[in-house]
Amino acid sequence: MTIEEKLRRRGWEEHEINRVMDILYSDYKKKKHIIYTKKSNLLIYWVNLFVLTIGNFLIAFILIPFLLTLKGSGLYLIIVILGIVFGTLFSIMIRDIEMLETKHHIFATIYIPLISILTLYIMVTVANNLENILGMGVQHQPLPVSILYAVVFVLPYILINIKGLTSSKSKVANEQQEK
Repeated sequence: MTIEEKLRRRGWEEHEINRVMDILYSDYKKKKHIIYTKKSNLLIYWVNLFVLTIGNFLIAFILIPFLLTLKGSGLYLIIVILGIVFGTLFSIMIRDIEMLETKHHIFATIYIPLISILTLYIMVTVANNLENILGMGVQHQPLPVSILYAVVFVLPYILINIKGLTSSKSKVANEQQEK
């Protein structure tokens, strides 16, 4: 049952119903809704970036025990798994925000890997300093570990965006062929 039908059943007159419908569905309301949606999506975007920045610090902190005890492929496997899992989470969080402009996607694609490199670099350095104190004999180069995590972290985001671009291009091509 539509709003108009409900109002008629309650005894409203046509001019009253028309006025209510004009107020509810006016161009002003539509524009206001669009502006609100854009602003709220932008806020959600920045909150997501903040949460992901904090998440990267936590991931780097969680890696310290692994950095102190593992060498080689075991450590790299853990870094790859964490990078893929949290990179996919990041991709889903950003992808589901509507009305983001290309500049927002580009910024996120650059910002998150840079933050990842920085935080992991710091944590690998901290782990190396702890290792010197504890004498465990496991040292790592901070830059390769950091870059590996950042590359694996951003990979799902890039793949999802490439897939989205190719699927939208094929949709456009199909629509043009149908015409």
